[in-house]
Amino acid sequence: MLHNKIEKIDFLRFCIGNPQGKGAELIIDKGFLYISECFGYFKEILQSPDKKIAGFKEKELISTLEEIGFENWKENYCNEEILEGTEWELEMKINNEQKHYYFSGHEEYPSKKGDSKVFRYSKEFKKLLNALNLVSNTKYFA
Repeated sequence: MLHNKIEKIDFLRFCIGNPQGKGAELIIDKGFLYISECFGYFKEILQSPDKKIAGFKEKELISTLEEIGFENWKENYCNEEILEGTEWELEMKINNEQKHYYFSGHEEYPSKKGDSKVFRYSKEFKKLLNALNLVSNTKYFA
């Protein structure tokens, strides 16, 4: 459970995709933003790694993370009825804490209370994707 407000994001990695199509990955590391697109096993860096994340965009992402209740999420959301589908991962470190947050899913998406939705993005998961699109100035996370 998150006891303090998020002051800063030390590290964040989010990726989403499926085995047959494209995937995308966003990494924020010490204020720098990296975006890559994946095609199966091939990865292409889309932005030069020296791009610093804008302060207002980081604040918007922090606000979204607090709003969606990620601290209540389970570590894994897996719909075992579908063998090949959309997979996602979110990992992060915040506020210079030792704690490392890690969440993943396969055709299942978390809600604010930690419950899940199968087949469709939950409202909270959509908010996260929108915030990541804002941060990256892309539409890769839709």
